[in-house]
Amino acid sequence: MAPHFTTDRVSRTLHKSENMQEWEVGDQAVYTRTDQVVTVVAKHYEDAPDVYYTVKMPGGEERQTVNLKMMQEWEVGDQAVYTRTDQVVTVVAKHYEDAPDVYYTVKMPGGEHRQTNHLRKW
Repeated sequence: MAPHFTTDRVSRTLHKSENMQEWEVGDQAVYTRTDQVVTVVAKHYEDAPDVYYTVKMPGGEERQTVNLKMMQEWEVGDQAVYTRTDQVVTVVAKHYEDAPDVYYTVKMPGGEHRQTNHLRKW
């Protein structure tokens, strides 16, 4: 029996409570406004206690962004929380068909598979 796939690539924004990770220069993350993998090139404290970042986009241009607009890039085998249901899932595939956009196939607790980019650390 083939796995059942659903797609929920609608909302691209993370809520602050879902992603409190601080990023370091050289880290790679997914920029949620474009679903592109970016590299952190600078960390700014001018608005302390708030931190913001300069990231390099895949095309080479740089943008400034806040933590809320970046999320971790996941690898096959990683466990994460699927933010739509707050369930712990396992990443089973990483997709670049819409490169530079990235999304994932995850295995839900019941065994079904979903394609998503709505993940956070647990």
